[in-house]
Amino acid sequence: MPSDDRVPQALEALAGARETFRAAVAAAAEEVRGFVAAHRAPADGAAERAARELGPFATGRIDTSRFGALFGGAEPLDASALEWLGRAQAVLGEAAGADDRYFQADVPAGADLRNAANAALARAGRAFGAARVVELVRGGRFRETDHAAYLESFPPALWTRAERELAPPLVLAMAGADLQVGGLAELLLGSQKIVLVVRTPAPPAALVRLITPGVFVIQASDAGGLKGLSTVAGAAVGAVIAQGAVQFVHDPAAGSTLPARLSVGTLPAEEPKQALGRYTAAQQVEELRQLASLARVNAPALLALDGGPAPVGPTLADKLAAWLLQQAAVPGM
Repeated sequence: MPSDDRVPQALEALAGARETFRAAVAAAAEEVRGFVAAHRAPADGAAERAARELGPFATGRIDTSRFGALFGGAEPLDASALEWLGRAQAVLGEAAGADDRYFQADVPAGADLRNAANAALARAGRAFGAARVVELVRGGRFRETDHAAYLESFPPALWTRAERELAPPLVLAMAGADLQVGGLAELLLGSQKIVLVVRTPAPPAALVRLITPGVFVIQASDAGGLKGLSTVAGAAVGAVIAQGAVQFVHDPAAGSTLPARLSVGTLPAEEPKQALGRYTAAQQVEELRQLASLARVNAPALLALDGGPAPVGPTLADKLAAWLLQQAAVPGM
């Protein structure tokens, strides 16, 4: 796909989440480096000193290398363990120093969005896989046939709760016809942040399928509307759609009720009548009607519905502006 200025803008909106991930990975890489250094060989000639001090009594009876490690440093690891620790350390180092390309991917035309997102997160998740390999090697439980693949791909289904809280953010560039987002729901756990940059006409209300009480969801017309997304507590998903989509924000932190959480912009006067690739007109209509139903429940935040007058109360622009101001006040942003 051609370059799109909205992709780096979306990555910038996720800067905080990127740095949190990188910092955690860098700390893990440093810990592994220290562990490998301590276990590569007995420190300060401890084995030789042990052999001299034990004398002939030790010959053939005591492993002086292991005995010396008890007093002079950590017990040395065998060559195989050191090799796998070295590979894991390399993966962690790569992730810690990765540029923005580590956190983005293109969705091929016609591809399944959920599969593309899962594959991209599995590549980034190799850092978690490397940490798991280190843990297994240290515990003597590493089996190459079962665990070597963790250094190549480590999908979200294998991540722990703690790893999900450090999840690498992801920006996916894609065509509007492939904006079938239902499969993303299983990935929106912990503090996972996903932004979809949509480059062609798209269904008007696709992300409505992801609205649940605990997930931040936003459809915006430009990447500027995503500013501060990294500061959102918990999982968040956003889409930047320039043509034909409804703008809305669902913010779980705004309150315990739907009217407090949801702000919806102007809905189209007519329902979609044409398919977008595999995305049928019927699917688009159902999503739009669902959003319209939620908007009617949430009437004070609605700008306009079916061409009628805008009701009195906070508008989407008001709520979005307030949210952006709140993010601007967050330290470090």
